[in-house]
Amino acid sequence: MSSIRTDSVPTSDRSFDPDDFVRRAASEIRVQRPRSERWTDIYLVVVIGAALLAWGWGFANALHAQVVMLVEAAAPSGALHREAAPWLGPGAPVVGAVALFLGVWGLVLRTLLAFGPLGIDPVRAFWVWRLPTRPAGRWSGTTWVFLSGSLLCCGGTGVCLGFMFVWLGQAPWWVVLALLAVGCLGGVACFFLAVRMQARRAEVTRAGDLPGWELRRAGTAARHLRNSALLASGAGMREALDAARARRQCDRSAAGTIPPWVRGPCRALLYATYAAEDVPRAARSHLTAVAAVLLALVLFSQTVLLAAWAALLVIAFRGLRTGTAYTGDVASGSAAERLFPLTPTASAWIHLTVPCVVNAVILGTTSLLTAIACQVPAVPLALLGLASGVGVGATGVRRMLSPPSDPAEPPAETVIGPVPRGQLSAAFRGVPAVLLLSALIAVTLMNPALWPATFRIAAVLVGIALLLALRTGRRV
Repeated sequence: MSSIRTDSVPTSDRSFDPDDFVRRAASEIRVQRPRSERWTDIYLVVVIGAALLAWGWGFANALHAQVVMLVEAAAPSGALHREAAPWLGPGAPVVGAVALFLGVWGLVLRTLLAFGPLGIDPVRAFWVWRLPTRPAGRWSGTTWVFLSGSLLCCGGTGVCLGFMFVWLGQAPWWVVLALLAVGCLGGVACFFLAVRMQARRAEVTRAGDLPGWELRRAGTAARHLRNSALLASGAGMREALDAARARRQCDRSAAGTIPPWVRGPCRALLYATYAAEDVPRAARSHLTAVAAVLLALVLFSQTVLLAAWAALLVIAFRGLRTGTAYTGDVASGSAAERLFPLTPTASAWIHLTVPCVVNAVILGTTSLLTAIACQVPAVPLALLGLASGVGVGATGVRRMLSPPSDPAEPPAETVIGPVPRGQLSAAFRGVPAVLLLSALIAVTLMNPALWPATFRIAAVLVGIALLLALRTGRRV
């Protein structure tokens, strides 16, 4: 920023105009960049965009074929058909699509609140962007980028839902255009709602009066979210997208109370593992997940087995980051448990307690609900869900405590450029185990007679997950 000339600003004028400052800084950056570099950027954007479009088209065609095949198999004469429980009702797939769109809309709103129309490029921009004000011609380029992104996400969701209904033969072609229009309107509404909420959070009356601390917060969140996405860190992305953490509440009443049963190093470490979780927020998240499972089962009762499979898969993958808040401090070396007279093995076992118990309860509850909805024996499936939840919790701990990727490792060449191998392994670490554990429950839902065999396989997988988590935890 030292290269920006300030001789054009009169010394007698003490007022600072951020708009003029940003315009002059951006113009100087454009002058300093050679034209060949700009053409290189355009070429890369075109090539990468074409590759992503080709991948998207191929994925859509393959997904269409698989969805049609699964829906036909789940029909009354298909191999995957299961008679749904009477309390589920007739089902309403359109309402399910609306619920999916609302979920995407909420995610876009959270992203805008964290990333913000103030989101910056750390290399080519500055932190003095303002929230959008009228007229629109004075908006910054970053503001237009985020408005376009909001339109693309919400409009693209509407188009995908429209094509899904058309491909399944449940709607005519004009529904795609209608849902595209609805999605674009939702994107615009989402963007301006984020603008209003950001101004209200900063306690200002006009968007242009946004204080410097809010600008810096948005810039920090932007960097955090971008770096977390590049490092494939789900915990970092979740923290950056959590708009509730924008204003810290220092007067937490529960911070100064320690239960009387916390005596000795083992109980102290166990309580620290529990206290690291935001219990009210975690409870709301788990209740929302169970409610989403019920909603999916009710709305898609015509294909209740497919809805149960989807619900189990989502809940299992959510378990990778459930109950692992304390392990983040352990992995970063900021936990004080090294002062406790505990062996590494004992500490590793205590780290597993909260994630395994919470995941066992959630996945066991989900398995019980899906078993009742599909009218299969509930007790064996609930036990299988409890066992699988223990394995998912151990897998999540191992994922959190595993060493980060080595930036000095030679990258792997891909279509979108070189990608570090360590990042790829970190992104998929634990995914095969979660797939296998959830697939065992899915197989038991399809054929309850396989319950003894699937439980034995789940016990072996859970034992392997616990051993790997203990081995990783002892090395920290």
